[in-house]
This record gives sequence, structure tokens and C-alpha cells, in this order.
Amino acid sequence: MKPQKDTSSMSFHSALSLVATLAITVIANAGQGKTTVGSINQIADVQNLPRTLTPVEKEWIKNNPQIQTSAVTPTPQGALIAPSEYAPSEAIIYGWSGSTSWKTILAQMAKQITTVGQADVIVVVANATDLAAMTSSFNTNGVDMSRVRTFTGALNSIWMRDYGPRFVYESGVRVIVDSIYYSTRPLDNAIPTVLSSALKKP
Repeated sequence: MKPQKDTSSMSFHSALSLVATLAITVIANAGQGKTTVGSINQIADVQNLPRTLTPVEKEWIKNNPQIQTSAVTPTPQGALIAPSEYAPSEAIIYGWSGSTSWKTILAQMAKQITTVGQADVIVVVANATDLAAMTSSFNTNGVDMSRVRTFTGALNSIWMRDYGPRFVYESGVRVIVDSIYYSTRPLDNAIPTVLSSALKKP
């Protein structure tokens, strides 16, 4: 079965503004040289985390195991096709975050994707300032801006490959698989749901 091309419009917006951000209260254990973790019930903004868990996150997860580790979903209706990572792609999704040198690499990637690869780049930017910086960097690096789409929202980390949407085809219709990510990174974990809403895809 040949997957059908998705021709729906993409109305990206600040949907992530509705997503709660993360607060990890770190309390020094006086006199013992240890660090314990308080509560993540209070919401704050924790961004630019590495792709791997930090020691604080590891401790919190150890003391607060994820309650939901899986979920049963309806049986697929018809053939299910999961394209491989090396299959041709219509777009690449990533976040505009990280160090200056890393953002330069992202801009260079965007040039190759939009010109040589003839695919779109979908970028998550934190705010208008980051959008302006990204646009300037992309223009400087020769990115085909007609193939760039953006939406605004905060991320906990840059490793979109681990928490972003996984696209599959169910009876020739493109749908999103939403995997469960680290409980300490709700912004990242929300990306598939937010993108599904923006794309109006199940």
C-alpha cells in the first residue's frame, strides 16, 4: 500500500502556552553533602536540559516512579505501516535551543534539508526573540525559507528524536504515535499531543 500524502494545512500557534512547565525543587541535605528532591507540583520553567537525565531527575524518578508506563489503544483499523527512520521524509522537526554553536549546526542542517533534501523544516521556538534569531541565522546560512514552518512553545530539552511525534500510516491515513517520555519533562512529553492538535491528526 502506498502511503497517501498529507495535504492538510498546518496552523501552528502557541498551543504549548497551555502546557504546564516543570519545577524541581532541589533541597540541600545540610551536613551530609547530599541533594534530595522536593516537589514538582509547583510549576516553573526548566529548559535546556541535556538529552540524558540529570542527577536530580534520576533521583526524583527513583523516588516517584511513573504511574502510567503504557496504555491500551484501540486496535488499528486496516493495514498499519511504520516507515523506517531512513525512509524519505516530507519534513524534519526540531527545537531551536541549545548553544550558539549548536544553533549554527541546526541552521546548516536546515539549508541541506530545504535545498538538497527538498523537504520542510518544522521548528519549535520559545518566543518572538528566538524566532527572529532563528530567521536571521537561517537566512545567513542560505535556508529556503519557503520550506520553513514554526510554532511557539517551550521545551525542556533539544532531543526531539526521543520525544517527538512518530508518524505511521493506518489504512493509508497518516496518524501520530505518542510515546510516554520522562515524567520530569512534561514540555517535551506534550509535543506529540500539541502537534497532533495543530495538524488535526489523531
